[in-house]
Amino acid sequence: MMKVKHYIKGAALLGAAGILGKILSVFYKIPLTLIVKEEGLGYYQTVYPIYTLLIAAALVGIPNTVSKLVAESRGSGQLALPKQYLKVALILSVTISGLISMLMFLTTNYWIQLFGWHPGTKYVIYGFALSPMFVGYAGAMRGYFQGNEDMVPSAIAQLLENLFKVLVGISLVYILMSRLSSPQIAIMGASIGISVSFFIACVYLTFMYFRHSQRINNVASERLKFNQFKSLARKIVIAVIPITILSATYSIMNGIDSMTVYHLLDHLPIEQVVKEIGRLGKVFSIINVPLTLSFAISAVTVPVIAGLRTSGKENNLSTAVIGSLKVGVAIAIPSGIGIALLADELINFLFPGVGGGGIYLQYFGLCLIFMIISQVAISVCQGLGYLYKLLIGLLIASIVKVIVNILLVPTQLMLIGALIGDIIFYIIIAAFCLRVIQRRIKFGVVQMTLKPLISGLVMAIAVYFLRQITLGLLPLAVVVLLCVMLGALVYSGIIISTHYFGEDLLEVLPFMKKLSLRKKD
Repeated sequence: MMKVKHYIKGAALLGAAGILGKILSVFYKIPLTLIVKEEGLGYYQTVYPIYTLLIAAALVGIPNTVSKLVAESRGSGQLALPKQYLKVALILSVTISGLISMLMFLTTNYWIQLFGWHPGTKYVIYGFALSPMFVGYAGAMRGYFQGNEDMVPSAIAQLLENLFKVLVGISLVYILMSRLSSPQIAIMGASIGISVSFFIACVYLTFMYFRHSQRINNVASERLKFNQFKSLARKIVIAVIPITILSATYSIMNGIDSMTVYHLLDHLPIEQVVKEIGRLGKVFSIINVPLTLSFAISAVTVPVIAGLRTSGKENNLSTAVIGSLKVGVAIAIPSGIGIALLADELINFLFPGVGGGGIYLQYFGLCLIFMIISQVAISVCQGLGYLYKLLIGLLIASIVKVIVNILLVPTQLMLIGALIGDIIFYIIIAAFCLRVIQRRIKFGVVQMTLKPLISGLVMAIAVYFLRQITLGLLPLAVVVLLCVMLGALVYSGIIISTHYFGEDLLEVLPFMKKLSLRKKD
């Protein structure tokens, strides 16, 4: 039960920090779009998926790997190993990330030619090329803290990243646009802002490590010998490769689009393709809010499940696995349905004067359901040690995604074809992951999804009628706020009254337990 309490508290902390950060990011995209329009946002969104693929090991793979290895070491009583894993991970991640920075600087024109991008994307690439080393350093430190079940440094670092990304990025974009009137060059300020934000996170995490290292782990680590370094490095590399690939499913999906869409739409003016990708960029900023909460759940899931598996506590392991999947499903269904239902209103509310893209958001609402479930399920599989098995599912999903793009994107569907491919991509991954988990932990998928699905449909009916009644009578901002509030109340009320989470999880969610008891009365 204590492990589950840590899970809930850790997920809540990271989730709160992540949501605050993503709210900042949403409002970051609003002035960004107003300054450089959809064209400038298109240059940024073209490069960003490939950039995240290149830094996936540092951004996701290293933190999850270090977190898992540190948790396993603590669970088995090897208290000197966590700091040794951190040292090795820092050396590996900073070295590899430095090489990636050089690669980005030296091969910019090759990228543009290979993927058929607009030449103006080179400035965004230059801005991103500054950041990989900082991402690698921060990733190793995050993994160390999360493996020790201390989520505060990661949460605050996440907030600092988003805050400085907004402050520095928007300032640079505004200055460059004012002086040069070129969206291609001005948007480089946004990518430089990301580099600066990761540097700030590195400074903060280093300070926190030296301040709290004795409190986290008061066992001094021995000086690493070369053979020890090789052994630990080999273990990290073996683990980080599948973890990186599996954790980067979102980047892989978007990367496939970045590598194929320009070629598949080469019959259209390239400026039109850039503008459409800019509209997709607005959509990504909206769906990132619920995705952040699922990412927080995933970040906490890996060390908790890995620690329980190592300690042999099967009953607690089953509770943690089923509980994390239930939380993921409970977030996924209302998020996807709500975003799809309010797609046009959200776009027009958040990006006034730069509308367009509502149809993309509707499709992404459906995709979001399977994205969140997949993200949480992948983390559960990582904690259980089923890494390489999932690569087969990811490979199948990627091949199908490429085929769907080739068949649908050149048609009148254009980018909607790519979004249909995204939905199929995540359905395959979600189904594969859940099947793998069921081999170890027994649960019913239908029973797990039925109550949230019914609750989501009732929520959708309530929100739909409220939207129809208020739209045109009240300001758009008020309509959106009322719809979101009503949807949250209806959905959470049904979920709580039907005791979806069971007594085990209600014990660690006191406010839900009180509400549940009131419903009984």
